[in-house]
Amino acid sequence: MPFLRAPFVRPAFFTPLLVAALAAGCADSSVETGESPDDTQAAATSAPLDSALVDRVGGADLVFVGEVVRVAHRLSDVAGPDTMAAPHTFVTYAVEEVLLGRAGDEVTLRFAGGPTGDGRFARVSGVPRFTPGDRDLLLVQDNERSACPLVGCGQGRYRLLDDRVYTEGGRELRVAADGRLVAGARAERPELDVAVVGGVVYERVGEDSAAEAGTSAVVAGDQLTLDGLSGRLTAAIAAAFGPSDPTAGPVFRNADIARTFTIPRP
Repeated sequence: MPFLRAPFVRPAFFTPLLVAALAAGCADSSVETGESPDDTQAAATSAPLDSALVDRVGGADLVFVGEVVRVAHRLSDVAGPDTMAAPHTFVTYAVEEVLLGRAGDEVTLRFAGGPTGDGRFARVSGVPRFTPGDRDLLLVQDNERSACPLVGCGQGRYRLLDDRVYTEGGRELRVAADGRLVAGARAERPELDVAVVGGVVYERVGEDSAAEAGTSAVVAGDQLTLDGLSGRLTAAIAAAFGPSDPTAGPVFRNADIARTFTIPRP
């Protein structure tokens, strides 16, 4: 089936403040790139823990594995001349496993961007797009308080296909001998290359993060599995938070599409 390149618009309310903030967040990545010596999966999973990964989980409110079951859209509320109707996307996951924080059976996150109501799609650079059936491991931060409620924006989303782990940019995730997470070759998987929004197929075109651009296809070790990534994240959580129960505390507050929220005019 041929992919449709849907029309795109970046409205004024996304610039300059939100775009600058998101660009800074997406540039802060725990996934490093470059060529490293070959290694085995066993050696990679026993490699030293990546200190950047410890820092990233230390900033997360929730770390969980889940599958997208609903994607909904609406405009923000207008409460006067200083606010405006800005498109947003509400993504609901069925929760499979929680590594950090507490959550119910579902988690709903709110992202800036979405259909504008006139056939176009407003998108903030770096903010992921989602399709029901997507399975991910997410590092969540500042839900309903951030335009992109993931640690490092797209870098807080690990894509899962057949229990293999990919970056948001569609590259294989590997572990170097020194413990760094390394973005490898781009995967030839159509599930990673498109998102369906309102029946329209949106193709990823030039959406690699700055950290992933130009990555060599030759990188360390075998591709990480979900178990391998979960193990490294569990170790990172223990290093960041100590011996306390990582799933204790209040239940995560979901975004609610019926809840009033406003976006200030720039």
